Amino acid sequence: MTPTQTCPFCGLQSDVIQGPTHRYLVSTPGCWKVYGDVLAREYEDFRFFRLHDLTVDAYALQHPGEPSDQTIRSAVIHLTSLYAYFEEGVPAAKLSRVKQLAARFKSEFTWLDPPETLSGLNCATLLSCEDPGEYETRLIAWADFVYTRWQNHHTTARELYRRLGGV
Repeated sequence: MTPTQTCPFCGLQSDVIQGPTHRYLVSTPGCWKVYGDVLAREYEDFRFFRLHDLTVDAYALQHPGEPSDQTIRSAVIHLTSLYAYFEEGVPAAKLSRVKQLAARFKSEFTWLDPPETLSGLNCATLLSCEDPGEYETRLIAWADFVYTRWQNHHTTARELYRRLGGV
């Protein structure tokens, strides 16, 4: 039986492997590999790329890491992007712009305590999906799952979004 490891934030179970992880988002090498496989699919097949920003936002927020300048910026910016999508109806194609505008205020950001648990749905839910429509449905469900877990900080995202002056 192959030994497994569990990602401390998203709960993804994977084989124990040696490999890279992100330099400030905390995950296991197996989780980071699965995320890389998801990104590869999105980059290789345009049919899966339409909601790419949701993939990046959900993964970053589900793996917040420890307090540092980078993780503080990451959490606030990605949460604001998901807020824009789910609460303001900003199309996914404009979420990169939301993040660019939000970054202007980075010197004002403070650490957002992560939710008690972020495990449940994770990027692995996308791996077995061959149909682009089903992929988008699963991706939106995962992003919403992560966004909802950060509900204690939705006010922070809303206030920052309002300061952006439109997208």
